[in-house]
Amino acid sequence: MDPRFQLIILTQDRQKLYHQIEQRVDKMIQQGLVDEVKTLLDRGYSPLLPSLQALGYKEIIAHLQRKISLEEAVRQIKLGTRHFAKRQLTWARHWEKNRVH
Repeated sequence: MDPRFQLIILTQDRQKLYHQIEQRVDKMIQQGLVDEVKTLLDRGYSPLLPSLQALGYKEIIAHLQRKISLEEAVRQIKLGTRHFAKRQLTWARHWEKNRVH
């Protein structure tokens, strides 16, 4: 690694992280994620756009298309976010294990 750069990795207890993810997704729903996605679709944005395939948006689109319930969409968002966080933690552990001191 270039000595001019320093990478700092912040971690926390996984159960605490997962709890925070659950709370954050619930808050996003309460603050209008469904309405936000509906507005984008109503304005003509294609659900196939890469930006609308992002975690959270694609599940809400499936809900708005009546493919899944809102409860299932929320469950999928939480699960997908936990998996994403786990991949980030795995990357950090791998980097730390293989770094040059």
